[in-house]
Amino acid sequence: MNTHMELRDISYSYPDGTLALDKVSLTIRRGERMALLGENGSGKSTLLLVLGGMLTPSRGEYLYGGDRVSFTRKDLERLIRRVGLVFQDPDVQLFAPTVFQEVAFGPKNFGRKDSELMAVVENALAAADISELRDKPPHFLSYGQKKRVALADILALDTETVLFDEPFAWVDSRGEKTILAAMKALRDAGRTVIISAHDPEFAAGWADSLVVMKEGRAVMQGSPGEVFGSHEALRDAGIAEPFCRRAARELGLAETPADTDTLLRIIRDRLKRTSP
Repeated sequence: MNTHMELRDISYSYPDGTLALDKVSLTIRRGERMALLGENGSGKSTLLLVLGGMLTPSRGEYLYGGDRVSFTRKDLERLIRRVGLVFQDPDVQLFAPTVFQEVAFGPKNFGRKDSELMAVVENALAAADISELRDKPPHFLSYGQKKRVALADILALDTETVLFDEPFAWVDSRGEKTILAAMKALRDAGRTVIISAHDPEFAAGWADSLVVMKEGRAVMQGSPGEVFGSHEALRDAGIAEPFCRRAARELGLAETPADTDTLLRIIRDRLKRTSP
């Protein structure tokens, strides 16, 4: 296995004493699509903040590319160049006077200049479907537009790992399609993509591996088939079985349909064969 990132017994407590992560151990492969599943307060967002270097764990080891992350300033500067995080709430992330300046800030600080900087920013704006907003102040935009600006921020950095905290929360269909297209492009480019998600149906069809979080612990890690085959553990963690998987089980299908359209086609074919 080509290990890309590894957590060993990572714990983190917030200043008020809340234990948000409790001895979390995970292995993430290079180029993998991973989804973190769990109820609110299960530790998904905190885990992403640790992976992105935004929070320093109170115990445990974080290895990136086989090297231990010491969370010193030098180490964090190196990590930030390799890991980008798209926050769930874009208002936490956005600060510049215009969208163009916002998206240019990161690559400019990474040493991009002149025509190279312009090209990077323009490409990120186009990928996030916000080229027409380049001169707008981010704080005047709708929530969905802000989410796409936050996406462009990270795309412009061209990091080898991209983290998304609830990427589809409160976005419209246009925003969802844009984010999905960006996630596919990242995968096609060999990037490692990790998301937190509430929708098990999407996670089952999108992810290579799943991590089930409960009360700050990673209680399960495995392929979608392995994780969603553990019905009791899922119920204990408050996660519903994806509809397509439940339907496949009830219908006795050998394989789980990739989506509801495929499931409906299978049902229609069965009805045709059984109709007099």
